[in-house]
Amino acid sequence: MDTHADPLEHVRMEHGEVAVYQGLRLYSFATFRDEVVFAAIDSLDRKIDELRSSQEEVERTLAADSYAKLQQSTVEAFLLATQSMHERALRGLMTAMARKKAWSNAQQGQIQRCSLTGKESLQSLFLELFDAPMELFGLHDDLLFLNLLGNALRHGDGNAAMTIHKLAPSLWINWLPPGTVIANLFTVPLDAPRHPAFDSITLPRTVLEQMFMAVTAFWEDIEFVRCNSFSRKSESTEKHIDQLRSRRAMRSNERVWEIG
Repeated sequence: MDTHADPLEHVRMEHGEVAVYQGLRLYSFATFRDEVVFAAIDSLDRKIDELRSSQEEVERTLAADSYAKLQQSTVEAFLLATQSMHERALRGLMTAMARKKAWSNAQQGQIQRCSLTGKESLQSLFLELFDAPMELFGLHDDLLFLNLLGNALRHGDGNAAMTIHKLAPSLWINWLPPGTVIANLFTVPLDAPRHPAFDSITLPRTVLEQMFMAVTAFWEDIEFVRCNSFSRKSESTEKHIDQLRSRRAMRSNERVWEIG
């Protein structure tokens, strides 16, 4: 990896000790992912496979469909939890850093109230606090998408849901845009809605897996910058930095889902 081409290599964190006590605990997050989230989804997958292999027609159809709907609700719930854990940790880190840098109570309160993007946003405040744009950390487009998912899952149809549809129309597998002609047999009316209802979205497990990767990547990069900011580094610290650097380099090849 050409470290000189990676702008994160040149970012330094003042008061890096804040990131030790604030932010997302990656070990706990990985435990939640593996022992709670994926364990639950794996269990539902096994149950659905069992029902679809049943000799009983009712189990093959109605029961299997019911469990498939439960699985979709489970993925949605875990996406919400993932987004909430990341956002809470991010605001906590930023508030602690603002306190360390003697920001006023009003400025600290703004961190807790503002949205992720926009003029007065977490992104702009992050730049002020860390002297580096937030988009350098982790898989930024995925994290923006996760934020949209969190908003849409909480509120349903609205701007976030429409933006998700524009970015990832493939998540609506049973929707066709107005004017679509199907084998000269059927045409979707031109005055049909330009965006599908959000509750008709299909969110596969791979979306959840990719969002976990995105959150993990962000906090790995926070840890990388913290350690890389040390004026003197021990051998174990250098090894830790190299491990984080290697994981950062492999992210594009490890993707399990693309926005689209």
